[in-house]
Amino acid sequence: MTKKFTLFIAMLLLASLLLAACGGAAAPASSGPNITISEPYARAGMPNGAAYMEIKNDGGEADAVLSAASDVADAVELHESKMEGDVMQMRPIEKIELPAGGSATLKPGGMHVMFIGMKKELAVGDKFQLTLNFEKSGAKTVEVEVKESMQMPAGQMEGGQMEGGQMGDMKSQ
Repeated sequence: MTKKFTLFIAMLLLASLLLAACGGAAAPASSGPNITISEPYARAGMPNGAAYMEIKNDGGEADAVLSAASDVADAVELHESKMEGDVMQMRPIEKIELPAGGSATLKPGGMHVMFIGMKKELAVGDKFQLTLNFEKSGAKTVEVEVKESMQMPAGQMEGGQMEGGQMGDMKSQ
């Protein structure tokens, strides 16, 4: 009987070790933010630059982009363009909110990462690093590819007049 008892205890220990090695019961889904950044790109041939992308938060907690950094420009800011009447206004924004289970689309004529004081003109096919600093998720770096510039008549953007006349002359407010 002692031999059977010892064998039983050994089997219990072995089963416990196997469960511990496998993680035991299934781990609960992360309740924090789960950030993914897809399709980051920039436009070529502009005096200032901008980057666009899709940022998703598949997690159970909200997060926000607080700032951005890159060595392609003297300053990197979060911006938003909005039509006010028939004038396109562009302003710095404090952060880009990412609700739990939500996303933010950075696109021309909307929210974007603005590069001020380009250190060199971006050409189609160039690639550079951009770091987004998140409130909860920390820093995430992506590779941005430069694509063909938007072709619009001077002073026009997404169907409206741009304040300052031309994109390169526009001042953020």
